[in-house]
Amino acid sequence: MPQALKNYLLCIALTLLLCGLFLGLLTLSYSYGGETLYRNTRAALETIQKEGDYPIYFFEAFPERYRLPAQGDNYSDSVILERAGFRAQNALLDALDMQKYARYWHGYVALLRPLLCLMSYENIRLLMMALFSLLCGVSLLQLYRQFGSLLALCFGLSLMILQGFIIPSSPQYFVCFAIALAAMNLVLCYAPKKTLHTRSVLLFFTLIGALTSFLDLLTVPLITFGLPLLMLLAIEAKAQRQSSPLLRGTQAALAWLIGFGLNWALKWVLASSLLEYDVLTEAKAQALFRMAQQEGLGSSQIGAVVINLNNLLHFVGIGYLAFCLLLLILALIRGKIRSKAFFLTHCLLLIAPYVWFAVLSNHSQIHAWFTFRTQIITLLGLPLLALSLVDFQQEQLCIWKKR
Repeated sequence: MPQALKNYLLCIALTLLLCGLFLGLLTLSYSYGGETLYRNTRAALETIQKEGDYPIYFFEAFPERYRLPAQGDNYSDSVILERAGFRAQNALLDALDMQKYARYWHGYVALLRPLLCLMSYENIRLLMMALFSLLCGVSLLQLYRQFGSLLALCFGLSLMILQGFIIPSSPQYFVCFAIALAAMNLVLCYAPKKTLHTRSVLLFFTLIGALTSFLDLLTVPLITFGLPLLMLLAIEAKAQRQSSPLLRGTQAALAWLIGFGLNWALKWVLASSLLEYDVLTEAKAQALFRMAQQEGLGSSQIGAVVINLNNLLHFVGIGYLAFCLLLLILALIRGKIRSKAFFLTHCLLLIAPYVWFAVLSNHSQIHAWFTFRTQIITLLGLPLLALSLVDFQQEQLCIWKKR
């Protein structure tokens, strides 16, 4: 049996194992309760009701261009809390059914229920803020150590452009960024020390994909693939270890899709098998709706790209993009493309968010106020590409430093 086939069979086996683990965690979480859990859930729902379904944070008096990206999603958070504070009758079936919302895993329940047993929703928000700040701080430090101060600065500016201050205020917003930043830091920590074998990379991205589909409600899942892969390719190019970055990127993409897609599909199959209604048909209908493929639904792929891009085009975002494009032009003039395969792979990653918007065009237009943050892949990838074009040995401005 070819080694490549063995590796992907391992990815499938890992996804099956994780599927069983995820179902066990959800069943376990619905096996216990308590008045503290239900009291904290009721208080959290009351807090959200007072704030409104879609509150604007800090930018209430600003034009819509600034208000929309600062919009919270308390409506979805209330859906999350209702399922976290649900009084289960049958732990297994209720974990699959999720109050007739079976097309998602709702893995956040396994995290929120024990937390709501210990603390209020306000304290959970503070905990998310602390964890997000820690992850961002470690990311800044790691980027500075590996690539220099300029890329670390670009990461901080990217978060500011995306109005990242509201991310930890919402469980829905927080999940994908937590996974993506944690995965990115793992790559930044371990990849410079040694060559990562193909099998390890594939299993790593399979794990990330499966964890994303377990916890996320289709907010910005692509960043859990894009950010760690950006770092992996850049580190391997810097160390001149990987002769085929395009192959590396393709392998990682397939592994992430196995984890993300197969784990999600398994939830549909399990739910359809054990519940009293056809979850597979419902999931298919919703997938077609997200892609605007149902009869009578109109959605422009170009419109989906434009509306998400427009959320970046305030004065800070325009200035940042202009700086990155200028840096890229200077790099192309002064530097050289040391690896055409790396350049091509990196460019494909830069446009990946816009391909995502076009494919899920209806979803990306309806929820553009949070899906636009998928573009952190592009915002961080642009300066990384520009700086990687400069000759390591001769240009003082290059981020590739000999250590």
